[in-house]
Amino acid sequence: WQYWKLYGDLEPFRQTAERLERAMAFTPRNPANGLVAIPDAALFRPYSFMDTVPLVGDEQFSSVLYLDAANKLGELYTAAGEAERAARWRGEAERVRAGLRSLWDEKVGMFVAASVNWRQPSVWGSVFAVYAGAATPEQTERIRRWCLANYDQIVHRGQVRHLPKGTYWGRPEPEYVSDEAAARARLAAGYVFTLGQDDPAGFPALQPGAVPPVKVRFHLERVPAAAKLLVGLRWDEAYRDQPLGLGVELNGRAGEVAIPNAGRPELQAEWPAAVAFEVPAGALRVGENELTLAVRGEGWWRYDGIALAGGG
Repeated sequence: WQYWKLYGDLEPFRQTAERLERAMAFTPRNPANGLVAIPDAALFRPYSFMDTVPLVGDEQFSSVLYLDAANKLGELYTAAGEAERAARWRGEAERVRAGLRSLWDEKVGMFVAASVNWRQPSVWGSVFAVYAGAATPEQTERIRRWCLANYDQIVHRGQVRHLPKGTYWGRPEPEYVSDEAAARARLAAGYVFTLGQDDPAGFPALQPGAVPPVKVRFHLERVPAAAKLLVGLRWDEAYRDQPLGLGVELNGRAGEVAIPNAGRPELQAEWPAAVAFEVPAGALRVGENELTLAVRGEGWWRYDGIALAGGG
């Protein structure tokens, strides 16, 4: 499919179409709803990066894979002029899409991993359903909101968890994470990072959209002269035309600056923004200090670094 999209050449597909159909036919499915099914975890396992998880029943992630493959076969057969086969595969994709309703958890707003073992919210499967077009517009919006609200529960050191933090495969009573409103309330006070105490790997470097502020607590043995606060950030290029800014509060003294790089069309991929603040005299103190950073604007962004510099 990707080769055809890139080069417009259908010959490799024509040579392998029958084998592709046999591979699809080999996939174990529930005859009642068309979903990919695992009757026995000793015989089958889910998609490869979840192959250590003994899911049983109608399996959501693999069903989305099947739907995506069926849609692609429909596209290829249409391009090859085989309308009947194209319609058949598009019909199979729609059958799976309808069957996925049985794996939707209305309480949480996510798809569950499997119908038997286990009906736990699947982060990978839900996000993949959005990407593949398997989720309805309403489900897509619920998944989007849930992921933004629970970002700190599903991402760890740049990796996305199968399940939200604090939940585990195989619990007889799955632990549901809080809903969006509760998650927002939990994060309202912002992230707190204590220098010299908390693991730097746990610093919330990558953040989506408008999120609560980050508080950095640090101890000073002496107050540096002519101190400057330096903050480096990066935004995804898709958001560079939006108005963006950085709010800073140091021990109760606040300031804000617009991000100078916004709107530069020549920037590619992630684009950087470096901000320097002159620290007013008296803002720092010997002992405990607290710095609060709040990014203004939407999009995916991350901190490159935060530094306090001064002479004397």
